Amino acid sequence: MDRFYHYEGKLATYPIITFLAKHSHTCYGMLLDIGCGNKPYKKIFSYIEKYVGIDRIGGKADIVADVKFLPIDSHSTDIVLCNQVLEHDREPNSIVAEISRVLKKNGQLILSAPQMGRLHGEPDDYYRFTKYGLCYLLEQNGFTVEVIEAHGGIFRALGSHVNFFIIEYFGKSEYLKNALRYTIITLNNFVFALLDRLMPWQKDTLGYNLIAKKHSD
Repeated sequence: MDRFYHYEGKLATYPIITFLAKHSHTCYGMLLDIGCGNKPYKKIFSYIEKYVGIDRIGGKADIVADVKFLPIDSHSTDIVLCNQVLEHDREPNSIVAEISRVLKKNGQLILSAPQMGRLHGEPDDYYRFTKYGLCYLLEQNGFTVEVIEAHGGIFRALGSHVNFFIIEYFGKSEYLKNALRYTIITLNNFVFALLDRLMPWQKDTLGYNLIAKKHSD
């Protein structure tokens, strides 16, 4: 993983990475990574027989396609991974419906989505989701949510926002960006993660991880 995950993105991505690592042992067969980018999470899934990445903008994707129109047979996939994708499409329900179509019955969806966060991936940044909104969206498309966890609480969120502001506002050159990463960002990551553990408050959270099982067609 690149420096983003170790520095300015660490407070935001650490809860996702640890969640995937904790549950990856339950994942077998074919995994479809929706909006895969450069496949940063592929190495976590050591039991998967076939890992297929799909993205509309390429990267390390095996298939370049609109995630609302997957070139995948119905009921053919064991696991779908969908990390931080729903907020980037004007029709998130269509994405969830398409995931439901390609999953086998009792197939598993592993999903993360933000509840708060800076504008990113502009102009394609449309939504933020509460845990209740995510559960409703999935239940309407034939899923049962089995696990849902917050991405930490208010201090992790505050630290993440501060880190991104520092890097994007002051890191105008690669030299400055790295200097900030090795000093202020590293300190912020430690302090805000510690505060988040000492004073948990998850009504204000960066987002949610969840696991849902497809129970009907």
